[in-house]
Amino acid sequence: MVQRYLAESAEGLFRSAPLDGLLFINGGESFYHCFMRSYGTAKGHTNCPRCEPLGAETVVANLSNRLLAAARKVNPSAEIIAWPYSAEHVWSADRYQEGVIKKLEPGAGIFTEIEKDETIAKPDGVMKHIGDYSIDLIGPGERAKRQVAACRAAGAPIYIKSEPELGFEAPGLPYIPCLDRWADRAEALVACGANGAWVFPYFRPFFAGSSAEVFKSFWWEPVTNKKDALLRLAKRIAGVKAGPHLRNAWKHVSESIDWSPEQPSYYTGPYYLGPAHPMCVDPAAELPKVFYGQFLFMGESVDADGLMFRPTFVSSPTGNVPVFGAFYRKMESCLKEAVAELEAAAPLVPEPYRTTFEADASPIRWFYHTARTEANFYESCQLRDTLLAFAKQETRTPEAIQKHQDMLGRWNRVLLDEKANAEAALPLVEKDMRLDFYYGTDHKFPHAADMLRAKLTLLETEIGVLLPGIGRRCGG
Repeated sequence: MVQRYLAESAEGLFRSAPLDGLLFINGGESFYHCFMRSYGTAKGHTNCPRCEPLGAETVVANLSNRLLAAARKVNPSAEIIAWPYSAEHVWSADRYQEGVIKKLEPGAGIFTEIEKDETIAKPDGVMKHIGDYSIDLIGPGERAKRQVAACRAAGAPIYIKSEPELGFEAPGLPYIPCLDRWADRAEALVACGANGAWVFPYFRPFFAGSSAEVFKSFWWEPVTNKKDALLRLAKRIAGVKAGPHLRNAWKHVSESIDWSPEQPSYYTGPYYLGPAHPMCVDPAAELPKVFYGQFLFMGESVDADGLMFRPTFVSSPTGNVPVFGAFYRKMESCLKEAVAELEAAAPLVPEPYRTTFEADASPIRWFYHTARTEANFYESCQLRDTLLAFAKQETRTPEAIQKHQDMLGRWNRVLLDEKANAEAALPLVEKDMRLDFYYGTDHKFPHAADMLRAKLTLLETEIGVLLPGIGRRCGG
């Protein structure tokens, strides 16, 4: 009965609209089948007595084939494309799903990510695992390569996903203005052997920024080399004289991604809140309600879970803290150079180009403020934890007291720098609603400007009251 329902639904869709095909997720979410999160069973198994003996590969392939047969009753050339998103974590024992691909009928194929679930080796032993919202790996990754090869062998169509307006390599941005990397991604998509690329935003409403437009320079003949294409685009956005500075800014933003040590949690912490993230000088302090938000997607399990107010912040950094902190300082340094190029460009931008220039400059500036907050937060928390531990010691030498008083002075300078950072970021977010996480999709947070004001109020107390108190407890 369920199979008949699905087939009739697919046929009805094709009869109602002139569709060329249909895409559905068959991996870990969305279009459920018997092996997708069946209750009380282990990965790769189901509580369905009919499907369990058949196995996941046969059942999942049969779903595509049945939908294909229904669609082709209406459109003989229709394609049914399945997206095994996170299948390896839910039902597939094979991260490439080659067994499923071999069982697909002609016209049934897959959709896959160019970079998801790959790991990038970086200096100092950093191993960065990435999801499908990263531009750190240009791609295609090993998984995408294997799936392209399997589809080619099976005669199945395969399409590759890339999101030039993604939110989680540099959270909170409408897009990441690292145009050198996006140009390389465009070239990689062309050369990967897939039938085509689907370039779209999901977590952003598609602002039609430069990161999306750059693909056009490499997908249509005549193709221009990267150097000329990026300079031409920069001049079109900022004008002839300011264009080279904007182009250099993109280059520095691209370089900053090399020093990104992690792809952090989607909606919490300083990488998402950016300069609005509190510094948590007292890790046990209860913060104002403005720093709490609703994670609506949690309502998929229980409605009340999606409406509950939860912290949007973290009180301590993650990962290899000293190494990650050093990486964020290097990101900050690269992005500071990008902002310097914007400052050099600004007086050269003709009046008719002001809107397009500011549209590209604003995300670069916010990214700089975000990396600066990350670096300050990592350093602040390390100093905090060391000083609070020292404050509890009963025996202290004069040398140790002086050492920790010097650390307290450094902590004060870090917090003052973060105060200046937040003050500079406030008018920026007030002017550009794209930077305000209040307008998120599957979550609801207070306005970024309100968080920034609350953070500045906290910093006044942290710098003026809490730090002197800690200094006295450390023997100062």
